[in-house]
Amino acid sequence: MKKIVLALISLSIATAGYCHVVEETGNTTCHIYKDNKFTQTVKCKYDHTEGASSSYNFRYVTYTSKAFGEIETASNYDKGVNVITLNDKPAIEQYRNPKTKKIVSDEYVQSGKETLFCYKNIKTKFEICT
Repeated sequence: MKKIVLALISLSIATAGYCHVVEETGNTTCHIYKDNKFTQTVKCKYDHTEGASSSYNFRYVTYTSKAFGEIETASNYDKGVNVITLNDKPAIEQYRNPKTKKIVSDEYVQSGKETLFCYKNIKTKFEICT
């Protein structure tokens, strides 16, 4: 299903103007949180697809690990609205300090200090950071 959605998005972006799509696969470290509490750090694989046009951008990342299986994240920005999901459920994006594990402000992120980028499910409070 994800590949069909990506194909449709790519087609609509291509007709809307300039389009740029990047795909990347690799290994990373995933940090898992539940109810704002750190639970575990595991090695995981990621598949990342990101693209943009003059009026739309998207970011899809699938994380896979023996510890938690497969987790899909998405961020779609269109006409001033950013829709963020974690396993197809409403989510938010936030950043954490990798040492203290605490959520950091936008000012901290803009300072260039090291951060973890996180997706957090709004309802279940499950969160994955890399």
